[in-house]
Amino acid sequence: MKHLFPFAVMAACVAIPASAQFPYTSGAGGTDIHTLFNVRQPGVGSSLFDFGANLGSIERFRAPSAVPVPLSEFTLAELQTAFPTFGNLYFSVTAGASATVGSVANVSAFVTKPRSGVPDFSLGATFLAPNSTAPDRANVISQGTLRNRITTVGGGYRDFGMDFSDTATQVEDSISISYTRIVEAGGNFGVAQVNGSVEGFTGLTFNQPVFLDFYELQPGSGPGTYLGAFEFRPNGDFIWYSKASVVPETSTVAVGAALAGLVACTLVRRRRNA
Repeated sequence: MKHLFPFAVMAACVAIPASAQFPYTSGAGGTDIHTLFNVRQPGVGSSLFDFGANLGSIERFRAPSAVPVPLSEFTLAELQTAFPTFGNLYFSVTAGASATVGSVANVSAFVTKPRSGVPDFSLGATFLAPNSTAPDRANVISQGTLRNRITTVGGGYRDFGMDFSDTATQVEDSISISYTRIVEAGGNFGVAQVNGSVEGFTGLTFNQPVFLDFYELQPGSGPGTYLGAFEFRPNGDFIWYSKASVVPETSTVAVGAALAGLVACTLVRRRRNA
């Protein structure tokens, strides 16, 4: 049974729909493999909650996209309700397969890794290659541990979440199946396979974008398959860049906008003179 949302929080800036029900499935019975956005805030004076968002089917992120995709499954107001002090946030994107669905094999896992540096969008950024240490694939038995921990977090959101909407929720970080407990302090789900933390960090004050590379880990051996990157901005925007995405140069966008304005002005003048 879902926990009832505390009255004091319900009176805050975010209205909690009474009918909200956070869905989560991981492929069992032919269901979708859902993708999770996970956020925690450790330390003294931190929030008492983890935040989770359901970003939809994993196929959304396996399919190539030529343009960046803004993700709208949660809002800044919802994040700030979970984390009134909006900084010192650790976050990741994960998915796990509890059955074979299409070309995604059972026990597959999907995890992020922190991407070094900030792309120079003024020069026209692309995300064709990762800029992080890739996690490793593993056999079914070994990788089952990682998959199980990812899907446990999703089940916690679904079963114990205090929902903002049908795609955004928060969970008390003290329960045994919370994201905070399962990902562990090192941010690696307690497994060496991911080669370090899967999380991005906003810094104590969230004042610049943070990027995460996203990998697919089908059971087997060798490094994971790079799919693209996520960008988390201080204004709450969360953007997906498939490795096929191309972000136009800032100068090109500005010139294009100026030319469009010039053409519009010329057409107006011609109509006036006609």
